[in-house]
Amino acid sequence: MLFLPGHMLTQDEITCRTLLDALHKARQYHTQIVLDPAKYWLNPDLESFVFDAIAISDLILPNRSEAELLTGCGAPADAAAALMDMGASNVAITLGAEGCLVASNEGIFAYEGIKTEIKSALGAGDAFTSGFLHGCLKGWPMMET
Repeated sequence: MLFLPGHMLTQDEITCRTLLDALHKARQYHTQIVLDPAKYWLNPDLESFVFDAIAISDLILPNRSEAELLTGCGAPADAAAALMDMGASNVAITLGAEGCLVASNEGIFAYEGIKTEIKSALGAGDAFTSGFLHGCLKGWPMMET
């Protein structure tokens, strides 16, 4: 599995081209490609590289605002469908306390958040990503991950 944090696609054009070359090379070896588009909008001049990365990703993990920014769709289910239309094989959109929405060729499924006392939301997205990727690496079906 190759995990690409989106902020890497905000550096400069040379970095973006190198990363996309690496993604294509990984694809040749059937490596699963995962994109977290976090903060990709920091450099709008490089936006096309983000969409190129989406097109070859097996899984994209945006939060609600990133999904809307990438697709122009306010509804998470519409955003997930749009991201799959762009080429992503699977999409998991985090929705804060509301839970998450997962889309794959099996369909689009919403999962409610677990009620708990929140001390700090700092790192919540990273925690979700690590747990989700753990399930992927274990070979769990996308809808059970």
